[in-house]
Amino acid sequence: MVGGLADVKNHATVLRAWPRVLRELPDARLAIAGEGAGRPRLEALVASLGLGRHVDLLGRVPHARVAGLLASARCLLQPSWSEGHPRAVLEGMASGLPVVCTDIPAHREIVTPETGRLVPPHDARLWAGAVVATLSDPARAAEMGARGRAVAVARHDLGTGLDRYAGFIRAVAERHQRTGAP
Repeated sequence: MVGGLADVKNHATVLRAWPRVLRELPDARLAIAGEGAGRPRLEALVASLGLGRHVDLLGRVPHARVAGLLASARCLLQPSWSEGHPRAVLEGMASGLPVVCTDIPAHREIVTPETGRLVPPHDARLWAGAVVATLSDPARAAEMGARGRAVAVARHDLGTGLDRYAGFIRAVAERHQRTGAP
Protein backbone atom coordinates (compact mmCIF):
# COMPACT_ATOMS: atom_id res chain seq x y z
CA MET A 1 0.00 0.00 0.00
CA VAL A 2 1.18 3.50 -0.82
CA GLY A 3 -0.40 6.56 0.76
CA GLY A 4 -0.48 8.85 3.73
CA LEU A 5 -1.31 7.27 7.08
CA ALA A 6 -4.66 8.97 7.56
CA ASP A 7 -7.97 7.43 8.59
CA VAL A 8 -9.48 8.09 5.14
CA LYS A 9 -6.90 5.72 3.63
CA ASN A 10 -8.45 2.88 5.69
CA HIS A 11 -5.25 0.91 6.31
CA ALA A 12 -6.90 -0.57 9.42
CA THR A 13 -9.31 -2.73 7.41
CA VAL A 14 -6.45 -4.39 5.52
CA LEU A 15 -4.54 -4.89 8.78
CA ARG A 16 -7.62 -6.56 10.29
CA ALA A 17 -7.81 -8.77 7.18
CA TRP A 18 -4.15 -9.77 7.35
CA PRO A 19 -4.47 -12.57 9.97
CA ARG A 20 -6.96 -14.27 7.61
CA VAL A 21 -4.55 -13.78 4.70
CA LEU A 22 -1.78 -15.37 6.77
CA ARG A 23 -3.91 -18.44 7.54
CA GLU A 24 -3.98 -19.16 3.79
CA LEU A 25 -0.61 -17.67 2.83
CA PRO A 26 1.71 -17.81 5.88
CA ASP A 27 4.59 -16.07 4.08
CA ALA A 28 2.55 -13.09 2.89
CA ARG A 29 4.02 -9.69 3.79
CA LEU A 30 2.28 -6.35 3.78
CA ALA A 31 4.37 -3.26 3.07
CA ILE A 32 2.81 0.13 3.80
CA ALA A 33 4.63 3.16 2.42
CA GLY A 34 3.58 6.49 3.87
CA GLU A 35 3.63 8.66 6.93
CA GLY A 36 1.03 10.61 8.81
CA ALA A 37 -0.94 11.24 11.96
CA GLY A 38 -2.46 7.74 11.89
CA ARG A 39 0.87 5.99 12.36
CA PRO A 40 0.60 5.47 16.15
CA ARG A 41 -2.86 3.88 15.78
CA LEU A 42 -1.62 1.61 12.98
CA GLU A 43 1.46 0.60 14.98
CA ALA A 44 -0.81 -0.27 17.93
CA LEU A 45 -3.13 -2.28 15.67
CA VAL A 46 -0.19 -4.18 14.13
CA ALA A 47 1.03 -5.02 17.64
CA SER A 48 -2.42 -6.00 18.95
CA LEU A 49 -2.95 -8.35 15.99
CA GLY A 50 0.53 -9.86 16.39
CA LEU A 51 1.50 -8.84 12.86
CA GLY A 52 4.93 -7.36 13.59
CA ARG A 53 6.78 -10.02 11.56
CA HIS A 54 4.35 -9.75 8.63
CA VAL A 55 3.76 -6.01 8.22
CA ASP A 56 6.35 -3.36 7.34
CA LEU A 57 5.42 0.25 8.07
CA LEU A 58 8.03 1.78 5.77
CA GLY A 59 7.38 5.43 6.59
CA ARG A 60 7.84 8.13 4.01
CA VAL A 61 9.27 6.70 0.80
CA PRO A 62 10.69 9.24 -1.67
CA HIS A 63 8.68 9.20 -4.88
CA ALA A 64 11.84 8.21 -6.79
CA ARG A 65 11.88 4.93 -4.79
CA VAL A 66 8.18 4.11 -5.19
CA ALA A 67 8.76 2.49 -8.60
CA GLY A 68 11.27 0.09 -7.04
CA LEU A 69 8.90 -0.70 -4.22
CA LEU A 70 6.11 -1.46 -6.69
CA ALA A 71 8.48 -3.59 -8.79
CA SER A 72 9.05 -5.84 -5.79
CA ALA A 73 5.32 -6.17 -4.98
CA ARG A 74 2.88 -8.83 -6.15
CA CYS A 75 -0.19 -6.59 -5.98
CA LEU A 76 -1.22 -3.12 -4.85
CA LEU A 77 -3.87 -2.62 -2.19
CA GLN A 78 -5.82 0.66 -1.93
CA PRO A 79 -8.50 0.50 0.79
CA SER A 80 -9.39 4.21 0.87
CA TRP A 81 -12.84 5.35 1.92
CA SER A 82 -12.57 8.22 -0.57
CA GLU A 83 -10.26 9.30 -3.39
CA GLY A 84 -10.09 12.10 -5.90
CA HIS A 85 -7.63 10.94 -8.53
CA PRO A 86 -6.13 7.69 -7.17
CA ARG A 87 -2.52 8.18 -8.23
CA ALA A 88 -1.21 5.19 -6.27
CA VAL A 89 -3.66 2.90 -8.06
CA LEU A 90 -2.58 4.24 -11.44
CA GLU A 91 1.09 3.86 -10.48
CA GLY A 92 0.44 0.27 -9.43
CA MET A 93 -1.37 -0.46 -12.67
CA ALA A 94 1.37 1.22 -14.72
CA SER A 95 3.84 -1.04 -12.89
CA GLY A 96 1.94 -4.09 -14.10
CA LEU A 97 0.42 -4.98 -10.73
CA PRO A 98 -3.06 -6.33 -10.18
CA VAL A 99 -4.89 -3.99 -7.81
CA VAL A 100 -7.29 -4.66 -4.97
CA CYS A 101 -9.22 -1.48 -4.21
CA THR A 102 -12.27 -0.27 -2.41
CA ASP A 103 -15.45 -0.20 -4.42
CA ILE A 104 -15.76 3.60 -4.56
CA PRO A 105 -16.47 5.85 -7.57
CA ALA A 106 -12.85 6.95 -8.15
CA HIS A 107 -11.67 3.33 -8.30
CA ARG A 108 -14.65 2.11 -10.35
CA GLU A 109 -13.67 4.58 -13.06
CA ILE A 110 -10.34 2.84 -13.68
CA VAL A 111 -10.40 -0.65 -12.13
CA THR A 112 -12.31 -3.39 -13.94
CA PRO A 113 -12.53 -7.15 -13.27
CA GLU A 114 -9.83 -7.52 -15.92
CA THR A 115 -7.38 -5.26 -14.05
CA GLY A 116 -8.17 -5.82 -10.38
CA ARG A 117 -10.72 -6.45 -7.68
CA LEU A 118 -13.13 -4.02 -6.02
CA VAL A 119 -14.02 -4.71 -2.39
CA PRO A 120 -16.35 -2.96 0.08
CA PRO A 121 -14.24 -0.62 2.25
CA HIS A 122 -15.38 -1.95 5.63
CA ASP A 123 -15.32 -5.75 5.19
CA ALA A 124 -12.03 -7.30 6.39
CA ARG A 125 -13.28 -10.80 5.51
CA LEU A 126 -13.86 -9.83 1.87
CA TRP A 127 -10.52 -7.99 1.77
CA ALA A 128 -8.75 -11.12 2.96
CA GLY A 129 -10.53 -13.19 0.32
CA ALA A 130 -9.62 -10.76 -2.47
CA VAL A 131 -5.97 -10.63 -1.42
CA VAL A 132 -5.73 -14.42 -1.11
CA ALA A 133 -7.45 -14.94 -4.48
CA THR A 134 -5.07 -12.48 -6.13
CA LEU A 135 -1.88 -13.87 -4.58
CA SER A 136 -2.91 -17.52 -5.00
CA ASP A 137 -3.31 -17.33 -8.76
CA PRO A 138 -0.07 -15.89 -10.19
CA ALA A 139 -1.13 -16.45 -13.81
CA ARG A 140 -4.41 -14.55 -13.34
CA ALA A 141 -2.58 -11.85 -11.35
CA ALA A 142 -0.05 -11.41 -14.16
CA GLU A 143 -2.88 -11.16 -16.70
CA MET A 144 -4.66 -8.56 -14.57
CA GLY A 145 -1.40 -6.65 -14.15
CA ALA A 146 -0.70 -6.65 -17.90
CA ARG A 147 -4.20 -5.43 -18.68
CA GLY A 148 -3.96 -2.79 -15.96
CA ARG A 149 -0.69 -1.55 -17.38
CA ALA A 150 -2.23 -1.27 -20.84
CA VAL A 151 -5.15 0.74 -19.42
CA ALA A 152 -2.87 3.03 -17.42
CA VAL A 153 -0.65 3.73 -20.40
CA ALA A 154 -3.49 4.17 -22.91
CA ARG A 155 -5.81 6.29 -20.78
CA HIS A 156 -3.92 7.81 -17.89
CA ASP A 157 -0.37 8.70 -18.83
CA LEU A 158 0.65 12.36 -18.65
CA GLY A 159 0.74 12.88 -22.41
CA THR A 160 -2.74 11.45 -22.89
CA GLY A 161 -4.11 13.55 -20.05
CA LEU A 162 -2.53 16.72 -21.40
CA ASP A 163 -3.87 15.97 -24.89
CA ARG A 164 -7.40 15.52 -23.49
CA TYR A 165 -7.14 18.73 -21.50
CA ALA A 166 -5.84 20.67 -24.51
CA GLY A 167 -8.74 19.28 -26.59
CA PHE A 168 -11.20 20.43 -23.95
CA ILE A 169 -9.71 23.94 -23.91
CA ARG A 170 -9.83 24.11 -27.73
CA ALA A 171 -13.48 22.99 -27.77
CA VAL A 172 -14.48 25.59 -25.18
CA ALA A 173 -12.58 28.34 -27.02
CA GLU A 174 -14.18 27.38 -30.35
CA ARG A 175 -17.65 27.33 -28.78
CA HIS A 176 -17.14 30.78 -27.31
CA GLN A 177 -15.81 32.04 -30.62
CA ARG A 178 -18.89 30.77 -32.46
CA THR A 179 -21.37 32.11 -29.93
CA GLY A 180 -19.56 35.35 -29.16
CA ALA A 181 -19.74 34.58 -25.44
CA PRO A 182 -17.09 36.22 -23.26
